[in-house]
Amino acid sequence: MKKKNRQVIVENWGVQSYKHAWKKQEKILQSIIDVKKNNRNDRSNLETPNYLIFLEHKPVFTIGKSGNFNNLLVDDFELSKKKYRIS
Repeated sequence: MKKKNRQVIVENWGVQSYKHAWKKQEKILQSIIDVKKNNRNDRSNLETPNYLIFLEHKPVFTIGKSGNFNNLLVDDFELSKKKYRIS
């Protein structure tokens, strides 16, 4: 029976931009994928790390692939008053 990996790395990243936090998470995910690939190729049994990450970022408005900015219920003026920007 395979031993369960119950160790969790807890990190508090504080306040960050959404884009920066996303890139950091992608980097961590890729490192986990690399360990799993190496385990498969080398028939190793290295444990993959488990993460619990706390962070905060400004609100993000998601419109999806088939949406457009006309779907937002607020206009550019309202967004700029709250210091949000569309990108």
